[in-house]
Amino acid sequence: MEIDCNWWHKPYLPVYNEEKRNAPYICRLAPNETGFEAEWFDLGSEEQHMLYWQHISWTDWKGMPVSSNLVKVGGLKKNEDYRFFIESKEGRKSHVRLVRTGMVPGVVVNYIHPRETQYIYSGAHTCSPSLLKLPNGVLLASHDVYQKDGGQNLTILYRSYDGGAHWHFVTELFPCCWGSLFWHDGKVYCFGVSTEYGDLLLGCSHDEGETWTGPIVLGYGACCGSQNGFQKAPFPVITYGERLWTMVEFGSWSTGEFCYLIFSAAIDSNLMCPKSWIATEPLKMNYREWGCNEISDKLSLGYDPLPIEGNLVVTPEGSMKAILRFTNNYAVLLGMDFQEPERALWFENLISFPMAHSKFEIRKNEEGRYIALGNSLPRRNILSMYSSDDLRHWEWEKNILDFSGEDYDGVYTGVQYPSFFMERNEVSILIRAALNRADNFHDANYLLFCRTKRGRSEDERP
Repeated sequence: MEIDCNWWHKPYLPVYNEEKRNAPYICRLAPNETGFEAEWFDLGSEEQHMLYWQHISWTDWKGMPVSSNLVKVGGLKKNEDYRFFIESKEGRKSHVRLVRTGMVPGVVVNYIHPRETQYIYSGAHTCSPSLLKLPNGVLLASHDVYQKDGGQNLTILYRSYDGGAHWHFVTELFPCCWGSLFWHDGKVYCFGVSTEYGDLLLGCSHDEGETWTGPIVLGYGACCGSQNGFQKAPFPVITYGERLWTMVEFGSWSTGEFCYLIFSAAIDSNLMCPKSWIATEPLKMNYREWGCNEISDKLSLGYDPLPIEGNLVVTPEGSMKAILRFTNNYAVLLGMDFQEPERALWFENLISFPMAHSKFEIRKNEEGRYIALGNSLPRRNILSMYSSDDLRHWEWEKNILDFSGEDYDGVYTGVQYPSFFMERNEVSILIRAALNRADNFHDANYLLFCRTKRGRSEDERP
């Protein structure tokens, strides 16, 4: 048996699934209100195949011939569960996939049913969205596959040639989670981690994500939730002062310990050479010594909040700061010296920030105003936009998606972890969403793409 030792796979399958490598493979799902779209391929045959589907309660299967690698099934009942598979003429069958119909906002990039088992080695939920627009206008989107106590080690990449109206499978990256896609010097890169609290990785693609070199290891972690290792959210990698910068944490939720580091490399260096990268000395988390304990005590959270998932930003004064998710209405502000890229960060202050209880993302627009997307309190079922001139005083602009009405339960509904870019007043957004009977608000089942305009609608009020 030949072992696949690449970072990219079409598809990735554990070695015990070797017999499935020449079976049909369903690589992307996009359900709608009364049907679903499925993308698939078969490395073992280019002949016509059959698609079979049934309602979850049926005993009989319906079938239809398929020859295109994109197949659509319609006329199904709303808000119901179905299963389906694809079979070759020789009788080779794909994994039986699950799908639930239902209305969702925006464009479905991918969907994973909560009871899905195709990615069981990694998980069963969409997680960690990253969105990138290439210079030629092509959009790339990625997410990893998560499950509590799962592997969380598979990332799936998609491409759109029409501005996000339609999406197609590109490849799978393994091992990789929390990946951040970025473009530099004519190439696509992905900054990620091998698994939760695992090794810090960097890979490179010369052909818009089709194939990848690497990854190289920039730091070794524990690869175990009970021990400390690398963690990072899929934030933008920023360029400033002739260097590339990205923030990571080292620690774990179970130990309650985190420290914060900035990795950077000169823009004219070989990014795929580990020696090109340096890191700041770690800043160990001790928010009680920072004076944040008063906030925690006032909120009576019943747990110690942990500052994580830091946004690197360039201030109006030309310095660099990190703004970290912390707790209700308060973010942690860390200072850094971009002229001394090995100097440790330092605590500066707590700042009022209306979306600091969940992951948020901050970018600077063409006019120099900071735009932030994240979740308005109290949960993750309202995706909002705020803006600021100084990173300290934030103004509400609009709610982009709002599932806070009486028809939705915030325990099971989430529109969260935005990754976005801006073009003038238009904002393109990728999110992970928990809708239509997800297990809970955190364990999402959709990867969604949507667009919105900046500014309030006439009927919107703060």
